Amino acid sequence: MLKQEKHMIAMARGLAHTILSITRAGLDRAHVARTLWETSAIPAIIYASEAFCVWKSVIAELEKIQSRVGKFILQVPSGAGVPEGAREDWTRG
Repeated sequence: MLKQEKHMIAMARGLAHTILSITRAGLDRAHVARTLWETSAIPAIIYASEAFCVWKSVIAELEKIQSRVGKFILQVPSGAGVPEGAREDWTRG
């Protein structure tokens, strides 16, 4: 795994943790979490990812992190499964 890929995963974990922590006490926490994830986290994570190849294992790890945030946004238990059609495909632009 390349240094950039390790940085992507670490950044995604950190941003997910920060967003989940910040929005736990808010009034409309699902909306705030979704907005923060879509407008700040995703662009920061995938910034300049076109400049290098991303391994499938990295994409799978990013999907796990996004799934955790998505479950929080949808207010479903963390152990609940995610339907295949509900996953966002990180490989598409």
